[in-house]
Amino acid sequence: MTTSRDILQSDLAQSGDHRRGEEQAPPKYKDAVRAAFGDRILETMSRLPWAFIGTVSESGWPFTSAARFVTIADEEHRPVTFVIVERGSIAEAHLLANPRVGFEAHLAVGWLERRKARAVQIQALATFVDDESSVEVVRRSFAQKYSADPAYCVDVSDRLVHLTPLSIVNFYAAGRPQWGYVDYTAADG
Repeated sequence: MTTSRDILQSDLAQSGDHRRGEEQAPPKYKDAVRAAFGDRILETMSRLPWAFIGTVSESGWPFTSAARFVTIADEEHRPVTFVIVERGSIAEAHLLANPRVGFEAHLAVGWLERRKARAVQIQALATFVDDESSVEVVRRSFAQKYSADPAYCVDVSDRLVHLTPLSIVNFYAAGRPQWGYVDYTAADG
């Protein structure tokens, strides 16, 4: 049985270099996304450069290559980290190869906004929406479900920064770095 991870690894091997500014996801990658979320999410995201998002349920950080991440709590208050890496990057290779990353179980999609290199759009929030993928629906759903609870936090490097989930939603909507953003590129030398 072919899994989403198989599709993504095969696509990565066949397509080689993924240049910045690529506007369309490769067909096999689209198939994996469609299998996980349906067609609507593709309509929202097909105009933008692509990135992978996997999730890490364990505490700690499985790799330190260039990546962006945000940690929230799931419905049972367990921390879940959404990992955002650019396609074709070293971080992506680590993500696909690392057995600690539950990639098949938590497949999601995301993008980096190309005109603001340090801005991250967190489409992983769409996992809290049943079958809609528009930004407004994602923002409303996430805000309604979590904005009243200040207990959620973002793990930035080795320190915890407490914030309300609404801050994450604002970060998502504004398209500019706010809470929940970290860039490991400099740390990797």
